[in-house]
Formats: sequence, C-alpha cells, structure tokens
Amino acid sequence: MDDAEATAQIFVKLIPMMAKDGITTLAQINEKGNLSPGIIKKLPTYHGIILAKNNVGRMNLYRL
Repeated sequence: MDDAEATAQIFVKLIPMMAKDGITTLAQINEKGNLSPGIIKKLPTYHGIILAKNNVGRMNLYRL
C-alpha cells in the first residue's frame, strides 16, 4: 500500500511537468517512454541502498 501511495504522489507531481512539455494524453506519455532496447542499454545506471532504522525513518524515505 505504501508503494502505491508513493507512486501516486510522484505521478501527481509529474503531471504539471509533462504539461509544460505539451504532453497531455496517455498516448503521448506512452510514446515518450517508448525506447528501443538498444537505447535503454546505453543509458547510465544508478544503484543505491537506503536502510531505515525504524518506522519514522521509513516514512521519511517515502517523503523523499
């Protein structure tokens, strides 16, 4: 449930950003995200592990 809520909050913040780029429909979102496997493999990757000490820390991570 927490993951779904965090995802929804991110999406709500992305809507105005996409509107600035002229993206207003789901078809446009899908088209923008449609990359070939070759391009995806060339993108830089990032990895990180973040641990929470307790529930307060877990909630703070979700706020990030």
